[in-house]
Amino acid sequence: MRKCFEVVNAISNAKSILLTSHERIDGDSIGAAIALIEAGKKINKEIYYFAPDELPTLYDFIPNISLLRRPIPNIEFDLAIVLDTSYKDRLGKARQTFESLPKIVIDHHEGEGDIEGIRLNDPSAASVTVLVLELLDELEIELDISIALPLYVGVFTDSWSFQQSNTDSRAMRCAARLIDAGAKPFDVATSFFESKSLSAIRLMGRAMERSKIEGNILWSYLLKSDFDELGAAEQDTEGIITSLRAASGIRVAILFRELDQNKIKVNFRSKDDTNVAEVARHFGGGGHRAAAGCTVDGTLDEVRKKVVHLFSAAK
Repeated sequence: MRKCFEVVNAISNAKSILLTSHERIDGDSIGAAIALIEAGKKINKEIYYFAPDELPTLYDFIPNISLLRRPIPNIEFDLAIVLDTSYKDRLGKARQTFESLPKIVIDHHEGEGDIEGIRLNDPSAASVTVLVLELLDELEIELDISIALPLYVGVFTDSWSFQQSNTDSRAMRCAARLIDAGAKPFDVATSFFESKSLSAIRLMGRAMERSKIEGNILWSYLLKSDFDELGAAEQDTEGIITSLRAASGIRVAILFRELDQNKIKVNFRSKDDTNVAEVARHFGGGGHRAAAGCTVDGTLDEVRKKVVHLFSAAK
């Protein structure tokens, strides 16, 4: 594990560390960032988080999420850690700030990426929080609830409550350790799945009502006007694509979301060994074999036809 040694050495030699992650921040990158900040307190490191975009309120049930909203002091940082992506264009407004800093990249997505630095990349890990937990072990940092809860949220959300194909014994062992350290699975599941706004529930209804099946591909869509009419936000789409995947007899579920008239966000989930990340990468996106996404220029109808055709041609 030479790469892990290099990461441990770089962190040990740094006094101040700046973290960031990918745009459209999710539970995995949020959990990893909080855990690293809390771990830093135990080894006398100043660690701050630079948010690449607005933090979703969906994760406000994590008590110490306020650590990610602290103002960043005007100091010279010794080291930067990029979480959950290896690509510069996914850093959003954090990209320029991180350009000149020596970097560690901790990621579990496929692909080489273009961010230079010490790389700890393991696509076999269910979540970046699994990698962070293993890193904390190497740093000999003792787990407590302040670290265990955000890490558990990360592995829980990135495996979609251990229902995705990335769930393996490694992920389950990590989860068990985090539960032993104080994370409460029932509380996390209730906060994540059963605390939706009425707008989010109605938005899911729109997607369900519009769903169609072509061969063994199910697709649906959401319009920009749906969000305006329902008072819904980006975070209200959480879970819709997974619910669409529940249909029997399909191998892939696709959700198209209109960002504007000629820009469509596309999310994929597979139910078998179909590698949806390959299709996402074809359109400049990425992700995991079973869960991926991209943003494509064109009208909703144009993008739908291109994407569905690729899956149909690959069967």
